[in-house]
Amino acid sequence: MSASHVARPRPVRPRTEAEQRRRPDQRRWWTPWVYLAVPLVLLVAFTHVPAVSMFVYSLTDWDGLSPTRNFVGAGNVQRQRGTADTRRRAADMALVPSPTPEKENE
Repeated sequence: MSASHVARPRPVRPRTEAEQRRRPDQRRWWTPWVYLAVPLVLLVAFTHVPAVSMFVYSLTDWDGLSPTRNFVGAGNVQRQRGTADTRRRAADMALVPSPTPEKENE
């Protein structure tokens, strides 16, 4: 090879004072959190917020349409838990196996 094709090293930019003080492992500690921020916000918005709202609604006598909600506490849960129909349905749900595809007999 001739001397004109030899790669020359690029000049190195001097590090700033802040870069010199920083350790290499402290430079980008926040990078994973930037990528996780959107999924975490969506997770909370579409799962946790509705679950908490549902629990709060269960403690009121709100019918879903009227503008007023009266706090009744755990009265709704105790009233439902005491009925035979609710106990029968809970037992039915516990005994029903999860749906799985059946194998065909050949």
